Amino acid sequence: MKQKITLFILSALLARCSSQANTKCDIDDPEGILDWNSAIIELYPVKDSDSLNVQFTYRGDLQVVADTEEEGAKYIDVTADGSTLSIKTNDYFRNNYEEDQKDQAPASTFVIYRTLSITCDGTTYPLNIQLYVQDTNNHAPTFTQDTYTYVMPMPLVPNIDLTNFGEVEIIAEDIDFSNTKLTFTVDPPEYFALDFKALPSRQYHAVLKVTQFVRYDKDLTLTITATDETDPFNTGTATVVIKKDNDFSQPDIPTFSELIYAFTYSNDGGNPAITPDDPSKEIVVTTSDSDQTEVSLSDETYFKAEYDKTTNIVAISVTNTPVESASESMMTLTLTVKLGSESSESAIIVKLPSNVVVIIPKFTAPYYTATYSVDGDGNPSLALDAGQEIAITQQASNLDVKLEGDDHFSIANVDGVWTLKADSPLQDEILKKGEDITLTLHATVTDENSEEHEGFGVVIVKLPPVLEVPRFVEANYRGQYKVDEAGVKDTVELTNGPINIVQTDETVDIVIVDNTGYFTLIKDTDGWTVDVLKYWEQVTEGGDIVLTLSATVTGADVEPGYSTLIIALPAAAEAPIFDKPYYTATYKTDTNPNTLEMTDIINVAGGDGTVVNFLDSETNSQFFNAVLNDDKSVTVSLKNNLDLKTILGEVDIVLTLQATDPAVTEVGTAALVVELPKEVTPAAFTQVYYTGSYDVDNDPDVVKINEAIELSGNYLDSTTVVLVTPTGLEDKFKLSVASPYTITLTGDIDDVHSYNEIVLTLEASIDGVPRKTSATVVIEVPSAIALPPKFSSPLYEFKYDSDSDTVTSTDGKTITIDASDPSLVLIRMEGPYTNYFNIIYEATGVCILEVANPLNPAIIDQNVEIFIVLNAVISDSSDTSSTIIAIKMPEKTGNVPLFSESYYKATYTPNESGPDIVTIPDVVPITIVSDQASDTVVKVIGQYEDNFQAEFNSNTKSWDITVINKLDDDILNVYTELVITLGAVLSGETGVGTAALILFLPDHVKEPVPLFEEASYNAQYDLREDGTPEVTGDLIVVKAADPKYVEVTLAGYTDNFILTPNENNSQWTISSSGKPLDDDTLKNNAHLVITLNAHLDNAVADGVAILVVTLPHD
Repeated sequence: MKQKITLFILSALLARCSSQANTKCDIDDPEGILDWNSAIIELYPVKDSDSLNVQFTYRGDLQVVADTEEEGAKYIDVTADGSTLSIKTNDYFRNNYEEDQKDQAPASTFVIYRTLSITCDGTTYPLNIQLYVQDTNNHAPTFTQDTYTYVMPMPLVPNIDLTNFGEVEIIAEDIDFSNTKLTFTVDPPEYFALDFKALPSRQYHAVLKVTQFVRYDKDLTLTITATDETDPFNTGTATVVIKKDNDFSQPDIPTFSELIYAFTYSNDGGNPAITPDDPSKEIVVTTSDSDQTEVSLSDETYFKAEYDKTTNIVAISVTNTPVESASESMMTLTLTVKLGSESSESAIIVKLPSNVVVIIPKFTAPYYTATYSVDGDGNPSLALDAGQEIAITQQASNLDVKLEGDDHFSIANVDGVWTLKADSPLQDEILKKGEDITLTLHATVTDENSEEHEGFGVVIVKLPPVLEVPRFVEANYRGQYKVDEAGVKDTVELTNGPINIVQTDETVDIVIVDNTGYFTLIKDTDGWTVDVLKYWEQVTEGGDIVLTLSATVTGADVEPGYSTLIIALPAAAEAPIFDKPYYTATYKTDTNPNTLEMTDIINVAGGDGTVVNFLDSETNSQFFNAVLNDDKSVTVSLKNNLDLKTILGEVDIVLTLQATDPAVTEVGTAALVVELPKEVTPAAFTQVYYTGSYDVDNDPDVVKINEAIELSGNYLDSTTVVLVTPTGLEDKFKLSVASPYTITLTGDIDDVHSYNEIVLTLEASIDGVPRKTSATVVIEVPSAIALPPKFSSPLYEFKYDSDSDTVTSTDGKTITIDASDPSLVLIRMEGPYTNYFNIIYEATGVCILEVANPLNPAIIDQNVEIFIVLNAVISDSSDTSSTIIAIKMPEKTGNVPLFSESYYKATYTPNESGPDIVTIPDVVPITIVSDQASDTVVKVIGQYEDNFQAEFNSNTKSWDITVINKLDDDILNVYTELVITLGAVLSGETGVGTAALILFLPDHVKEPVPLFEEASYNAQYDLREDGTPEVTGDLIVVKAADPKYVEVTLAGYTDNFILTPNENNSQWTISSSGKPLDDDTLKNNAHLVITLNAHLDNAVADGVAILVVTLPHD
């Protein structure tokens, strides 16, 4: 960070003068900074992070005029105030000078010029300021963006510039004007390198390149660091995110770094070895997942491949089997790398030494063709076809070649040329087949070790052509039988005719082989057609007539060719048929009349007289109707609603559809499955909860319900509603019979004021159906207890100033009273310090705390805080409310223990059989939260230290208050609560930490009921895919003067749901305990209604609200 330092130069600091003996204008210049002869003030060097302020004292009338348009005016201010001439750099210089010089060439020092004139004694003198500014390298390089994103096709290939794939370039800037370059680094550096190009205005373009093949299937984040060149070095960073371009990325194919790798094999002294011809060319695998990548060699008889998944390098080595002989001087193997279903290959070429290469005879061609012929005298011959010559690539003196496979042929070396011979003529049966004869050329050679080596070739002998079997153009021909309605002559129309033979020079005749006198063939210029000789008696039965066609060559002993003639007869009348064996529909009860929703479209194939209906024998068919439409689709509808008994049975109805045609005896059938509603639910209440009030001002008492209680949904006529009341109130409420339902009292409730609210439950059900719907009615009961005036806060905090003997508020709270008539409220102070303070009460309900007498120094020294209790009462009523004023004493040196709270609450209970009892709520125990809590001692100090003592409870890690002397009856009869001071001290320390304990006495005034912010809250119960429960719901908010003492509980289902409070218990969250609701609860309830209770010790009653938990429902 740039540090700003102001230098006050009062003499010759940072200045140089040319002459010191030429003063003017009665200006004190003891160091001769003002050079009047050259009219120049040279000030240097000033660091760009510093400030300059040069001052001269003068007398008389002096005026300074400066050029405000010049560049230097932005950075240097010149002023004369009547006695002092000041030349100083301004804020703009400190904040912007280096930024303004970005377009200048780098230099260690820049000069700022300022032109001005000084007028005194009627004379004007020019004066030019030259301020030399030195760079301090006080700026870190900055990038134009925090993050640069590039979308790259995968894999990344070496030397590719990633910055060409983004919308912006990676640019860093360093405005320190003495720096000439930035050095860029990248992390991680394994696959990337950085270079830079200098740009104008102190900017540098970082070029990010790939150094080797690499693939990323997930986003990769790189960190680029720019470092300047001056010590101490400054750095700046930016992030580069590389994303995969899924549209242009290549498949995830593993590859080798080269297509071919060359090796040389040796076996010196029985030690086989293989060495790469170029050791610098390692076999490197590029893959996205080394662990799943496999490398293999096509033949591992002599050599093997070993893949190092850590380095991605493949090593080729020899096996235990040496290469003893080979027919070639090189051996070529295939190296394969595989990842999943993708793979690629590279060639491994191994050069073999000459001592393992043996001469194996090899023919110049894999096969040769020759033609067999017989001359007029019956002499056979076998001649190679033109352009061929049988030769061996490896010639040897002991070479021998034989022709194997047929004794009619042989081979001989005639004048150095291997010549084929026909030794005897072939038999006629062989010639008539016309099939080529395959012969084997067998070459042998013996090496110097008397080992014999073989080579093979093939000779294909072509025989003279023979007559071919005549072939039909089509494998089968199809025709349609046409009945002549006039009874003259039926016909057959060929659909793929006429009948023809594949082109031949021979004369061919075609006949119907199995002709029984019904059909014949007639030939014309286009081919053969079918003629009907007589009527086919079974024509009305439909089906096909299948006949065989035979083609023979006239005057030749050649096998005939065959084809098939299929004649289709007119279609016979068919029974109507449905397009599916069964269909489904859903019975809907959400409207009246009910409806039927078809899942499938029903179609029927049949004649014009087809009729569709339901089987009359089925009872349920009286409720359904089927109609065949013109487009052969079927519409199914309801005639009448199903009876409720059938619907509640929840058993799907299966109906039989039948399609009939008078022209056909067969009947088409299909099934229609009507799916009835499952888990039928009664009609639901229009609201999940209703509100009402209990009125005791009437005689007799009455109940008023604020909303109309009505049902909506299905089965309204079959739904019965009952009223469920709390225990003890079963005979006090009555529910009307019909909707809208009314709730009335059957008699006054004697102890009605013992209730804060009365919660009634409405249940709707259908006879025989397990599921129910419900709603809640919350009836508010007026309180019979007149509540006392109420302070706006249970605690107000002040601090005491011992210098002025005054108190000031530290929490910003004004002490105010909430009362129906604040003018009737009386305020009383209690505690050992009431003589030192006054409370001024205004009729508007505002209290002001003032110091009446300065505190005793001993009180200030011995306490961290002192406490005063304020009681508010209406006139002389015994109903009061209280608050605490905590006054913090001036801070003291030393270690002072700190209580967890400024005040605590407890209840005092007399006990006739033993010591009286003090009960502290578990929700706010007395604890120490400062250091050395375990070494702290808590005591009761002040007025009641003879009655109570504090004892540490090792189980709860908190302090209990025990009674050592019972309170006098005078105290119990007069006071409703006491304020006791607790002190905490460390051994050897004088500082005392203090807190107040509000002790509620018997018959004290009850606290107001803690209220919920809403009368009802909602929650949703769901089951995740794994069967575990999930509960989400509204935030439950409690309103109370001191909510940290409030506890919210559920009146049911505590094994399934839990409530979690925030830090001060004012907000509670509903969640699952992890235990699912049982199946019966889920099946038989649409939602659960659970009572929420807000409990506060010493309160008039519990606050009540409703939690409605909605259950999943199909």
